Amino acid sequence: MRRRTSLTQINFVLTCGTCLHIPLQLVSSMLYLQSGYVRDDEAKALFEDSQKRVDAMSLIHEKLYGSKDLARVDFREYVDGLVCNLSALSAGAFEDIKIRSEVEDVRLDVNSAIPCGLIINELVTNALRHAFPDGREGEIMLGMHVDGDGLVVLSVSDDGSGFPADIDFRETQSLGMQLVTSLVGQLGGVIELDRSLGTSFRVMFRA
Repeated sequence: MRRRTSLTQINFVLTCGTCLHIPLQLVSSMLYLQSGYVRDDEAKALFEDSQKRVDAMSLIHEKLYGSKDLARVDFREYVDGLVCNLSALSAGAFEDIKIRSEVEDVRLDVNSAIPCGLIINELVTNALRHAFPDGREGEIMLGMHVDGDGLVVLSVSDDGSGFPADIDFRETQSLGMQLVTSLVGQLGGVIELDRSLGTSFRVMFRA
């Protein structure tokens, strides 16, 4: 039984680490290089968004590849790395916005970790771009815990200007929000929006 488990783990690492992690890094590098030749601001933003999405997925495989538990991601460690990546990619443009995280010891398998990583990436990127107009200061807060019913609760909040009251985030034309809604469905979860203090998205799912 132990031998079979070890073989399964080795195959998992070879598949995710070798076949996905390295190509994802190459894709990210190519997107970064290509964006340097783009002059149109909208097109450049699309390249940057794509790079962030690829980096979010690549980081999952990096954490798995270097983990003792080869089937599950330490999500607290992952979020720390993701925040560093997002801060580095946004350096200069959003210097007055702080990103904080309070993530409990939650471990997710790759089928849950990748959608969660992408959801965080999209919601943080959206907050950086829209929640703090005219260069105002602010804070983005990431949280994750397991509640008493065994549900994983992921939250992304900010103290910015607030999500527009006349927009339904489930029906918006924004590619990022469409992706978030799709990923929540992939997790078999639900998503809620609280506009009472800035903007707070909460995603709940069973891992």
